[in-house]
Amino acid sequence: MTKGDFFSKNYYFFVLYILLFIAVGIHHVSLAAPIETRDGEFLIDTNAFYVAEPSYQGSSSIVAGESCFLAVWDDRRYDTVPNIYGVRIALDGTIIDHSGIEICSNPSYQGYVSCATDSTQFFVTWTDRRDNAWSNIYGARVNQSGAVLDPQGIPICKESNSQNTSALAFDGANYLVVWNDFRNSPGPDTNIDIYGTFVTSAGIVSDTIGFPVSTANNRQQNPSIAFDGTNYLVVWRDERNDTTDIYGTRVTPSGIVLDTNGIPISTATGHQQDPAVIFGGGYYLVAWQDWRNQATLYDIYGARVTPSGTVMDTAGFPIISIDYTQWSVALSFDGTNYVATWEDERLSPGSDIYCSRISQSGQVLDSGGIAVSVRDQWQSNPSVAFCYPYYCIVWDDETGGGGWFDEDIWGARLSGGGIIIDTAGFVVSTTVNPQKTPAAAFDGTNYFCCWRDNNNPLSDTADIYGTRITPTGVILDSMPFMIGNNCLKGQFSPAVAFDDTNYTVVWETLDTLRGNQYGYKIYAVRVNPAGAMLDSTDIFIGQYTVLGSYDLAPDIDFADSNYLVAWGDLEVIYGVLVTRGGAVIDSNPLVISPNFGDCYNPAVRSTANNFLVVYESWDNYPTNWDIRGTRVTTDGAILDTNSIPIAVWTDNQMRPEVGANDAGDYFVAWQDWRNSNWDIYGARVTGGGTILDSSGIAICTSPGNQTLPVVSYDGTYYIVIWQDLRDSTDWQLYGAQINSSGTVISTYEVCMQLGSQFTPELTRGNNDQLLLTYSGWTDSINSHDAKTMRIWGKFYPFTGVKETEEARMKEYDLRINPNPFRKACHLKYDLKQAADVNILIYDVAGRCVKAIAAEKQNAGSHCVACNLQDMSYGVYFIKLVSRNASEIIKVVLLK
Repeated sequence: MTKGDFFSKNYYFFVLYILLFIAVGIHHVSLAAPIETRDGEFLIDTNAFYVAEPSYQGSSSIVAGESCFLAVWDDRRYDTVPNIYGVRIALDGTIIDHSGIEICSNPSYQGYVSCATDSTQFFVTWTDRRDNAWSNIYGARVNQSGAVLDPQGIPICKESNSQNTSALAFDGANYLVVWNDFRNSPGPDTNIDIYGTFVTSAGIVSDTIGFPVSTANNRQQNPSIAFDGTNYLVVWRDERNDTTDIYGTRVTPSGIVLDTNGIPISTATGHQQDPAVIFGGGYYLVAWQDWRNQATLYDIYGARVTPSGTVMDTAGFPIISIDYTQWSVALSFDGTNYVATWEDERLSPGSDIYCSRISQSGQVLDSGGIAVSVRDQWQSNPSVAFCYPYYCIVWDDETGGGGWFDEDIWGARLSGGGIIIDTAGFVVSTTVNPQKTPAAAFDGTNYFCCWRDNNNPLSDTADIYGTRITPTGVILDSMPFMIGNNCLKGQFSPAVAFDDTNYTVVWETLDTLRGNQYGYKIYAVRVNPAGAMLDSTDIFIGQYTVLGSYDLAPDIDFADSNYLVAWGDLEVIYGVLVTRGGAVIDSNPLVISPNFGDCYNPAVRSTANNFLVVYESWDNYPTNWDIRGTRVTTDGAILDTNSIPIAVWTDNQMRPEVGANDAGDYFVAWQDWRNSNWDIYGARVTGGGTILDSSGIAICTSPGNQTLPVVSYDGTYYIVIWQDLRDSTDWQLYGAQINSSGTVISTYEVCMQLGSQFTPELTRGNNDQLLLTYSGWTDSINSHDAKTMRIWGKFYPFTGVKETEEARMKEYDLRINPNPFRKACHLKYDLKQAADVNILIYDVAGRCVKAIAAEKQNAGSHCVACNLQDMSYGVYFIKLVSRNASEIIKVVLLK
């Protein structure tokens, strides 16, 4: 393949992407050159595409405002537990907030979101576990411009045991928030009640204890609520009769429960559960999933209820009653008709979204339902709202192909006449394309960095992209190029090595997804130092042995005349040799690990004549994971048939990495559970396979967890970098120097940016320079909202900004990271001696608007989080003051 062919091919893909962006309304953001922070970190790629957020988004809800909709959901883009995000949707279906509105990002769990409006602003409530192991109800107001007025959240109810699954409505003066309440439950789930409280438009909670809406026997749960202009109607799933029925009660705006024993809305045979309610046309419409026709599984039934609490359709009427299950119903009203939308399994496997209009007289106008979204994957949990002239229906969608853990929020508009406006649907939960898991190599002149990039606008699947970087940090490829030739499948877990002439990049692809069955394959491609791919067809390396096997996590290095690619497949570490020309030597993969239980996550490092492959092994099933290693010659001979027992103790040791020094010896690092939290340990291994540190070297045992170490060599010391959770809710990067005798010389901060930094990678260049790359949270890119993970770089030695004579004369050397910033930054400073320290914030008029700290601090380095998210954007001055001196630095708070 010629260089011209390469660029022609990538031009074709680029045009294809642009057409796709136009088709779905997702576009490229034109951004400037790489951003560099004060401490030396720089963004490797500042191009940005709005795409479907690739992590989990689910449990969506929608409400109509004056001129737009607000959709909200549970979101895992940043943490392993969900936070609350949302977007505004224009009446023409345009997503207004492409990167999402971060409504609540507390490190604890937030979920089961609901929303309402007072016509001037929105109010969002959710289940929140920040205060204890139980869950409570929190909320926040969002104005029509998308600004979150309560970024810390409003505690609505924090009573004993749990409160969860809230619903709310507005009565013209206050919101009534109702929820499941476990305060009267003697055991888990044995007695659940419905409680409620009022919240004003100003966010003031009338009673954080709440009042009982229903405390009948057994369980009442999953409430829904609507307001008729005089009173509320709260409906719920009720088990007082030792089955599941639908009950409700009216509540006045002063909090009086009018129907203390509840109104039996549906007590038909079988189960009725999970109701929804809406008011319109003089009646409430209540709908629920119903199992009275057990031969057809669940159907959707409904009944009208008068404002006086009379059930007009005492037997209920079928909204949809066909074979297979229909459930998870939601309701809205357009002034003429109601619309019910639900999850439908008629085309099982999988579920789709259907809807139907219902007249005020209870007539179903669309028998059989209107197909809103019908695709092969699961669509679930719909919600609907009306803002003239359209309904907007949103739902949780697995279209991206990653299964339930990669769900997105999708939407479509419906006319009052029952016509689907957006027949293909549109992505609601968009973001700037995330980038994760970097890998890098050095060719003697420049570095080459590649990563997993989710820039496909129609899918959650990712591809591998890369760019070249000079030793001075210049990005040589203003538009990163795609690695590999198949842009229609997802690629991830890249690794790369250089063979003195060209790079070889390996990655894995999720090859099969059929129900819960999946399998992975490994491919490779060669890239020359000019950034051109040399293989028109991806090189097949290996694959799963059993459908359903785990992530293969390949790694690669080069020695002498061949590459070694290693991967884990169920119980075995496999490997193949690959020539410089891209030929796979081993038709049957090498078996690198002996039979010591399941083996995963290999790491490969070469010396002049051999490779050392280290991996985690479940030696003592089901007790613990160990670290073992195997040396492999450059012609494929296995030197350690029983493996090298690097760390084989009673506690877990996992995720090993390995580096080599110039003498041909190795250093292995891993995360270690011997102290009942993850620490970083290591051991030296000679080129001959001898372990020099049989008990391991304690590299970092700080409080909190330290995980995912990487190892390199700077010509004098082994350098280990890891992600660290010692003193923050965000992961940060720390490092250590270890000498040839196994002594830890120093540990230090490496990257302390706002937000988390994950998956570090170290690459050695000329003159003992190291390039650190990692995936880090990026709130904005050149003043454009991002709120996503991007690939960052930083060079070792980690000296940051060169010290000037003026800086040396400063008492504290006050430093800000990042600057400019959104919401928060970190203040770093050094004290020569213990002192009482105050940190004050001044506006441009010289007024002190905030005090950050006022306490005695010891000599040494300090880092203080400075949160300004409750302040207006603009220029501020941060002043550090003690008895002997003061120092001021200017900062810029971005909008």
